[in-house]
Amino acid sequence: MASGPSSATYDHNAKAGNRGDVAKHVALIAALRAVLVRGETGDFVFADLYAGWGQYVLAPGGEWVTGIGVMRGLAKATRLTPSVRAYLDWYVAPRPQLVYGTYPGSTSIALDVAASEGASIHVAAWDTSPDAKRSLERTLGAGHVICGRAAQPTDRAVLGANFLFIDPPNRSEWKNIAQFLDLGPFHVLIWLPLHTDGKGGLAKNSAVAMGQAAPLGYSNRRLIWGPLTSANRRPVGCELIYRFRGLNRAEGELRAAVDAVATALGWRIE
Repeated sequence: MASGPSSATYDHNAKAGNRGDVAKHVALIAALRAVLVRGETGDFVFADLYAGWGQYVLAPGGEWVTGIGVMRGLAKATRLTPSVRAYLDWYVAPRPQLVYGTYPGSTSIALDVAASEGASIHVAAWDTSPDAKRSLERTLGAGHVICGRAAQPTDRAVLGANFLFIDPPNRSEWKNIAQFLDLGPFHVLIWLPLHTDGKGGLAKNSAVAMGQAAPLGYSNRRLIWGPLTSANRRPVGCELIYRFRGLNRAEGELRAAVDAVATALGWRIE
């Protein structure tokens, strides 16, 4: 992968369970369930290029308050898709309180989805942070590939993946996504934050990745939860970019799930 700031400088613990995580993980559950229901099991490989930690701690004052903290209020909602309901039941509703608990990384969520569908999958995960690597090793255990470096498009586990999940922690790494967009016949789900340009619109770099992906048959869904007039550097929304080869159901399930969450929380859908 091209050089750029290492995710070793990025600790997602303070952000775990925030609004972006709600959107990306609901989408992941919906898409992966649709793929696994089709019977793609056995040597199925879930490849996570920026895996982060296996589990995160929800400390007081974390951004989870505006994410799963608000989602908790939907526990009794009726107009939810099965994937949103699974997300709530697995990660939001069980404990008397969310603070001091844990929140799973995407690799753990993928394994939960597989277990719920009676499937067996293998995880291949990359992260340049030594702390993240140790967390992944503790959480996932044996039987999975965990690499303490940046993923490369020539990696065997990338080329042999069935499902590629891309969630880069730094905006400077977005440009590196292009080299993974059209490698093979696997399913791909990408999550990116959206920032404002300080003038009432989205920053130009928010359209870069989709501009590269659209000619290759990718679709996208944008969710906006903050005002576009915001001048700070925090995300005001996110973009999901995806391509599910020969499986329209996965796209439909993803859209239904993220739209249900956005509608319930008052986000704008684009």
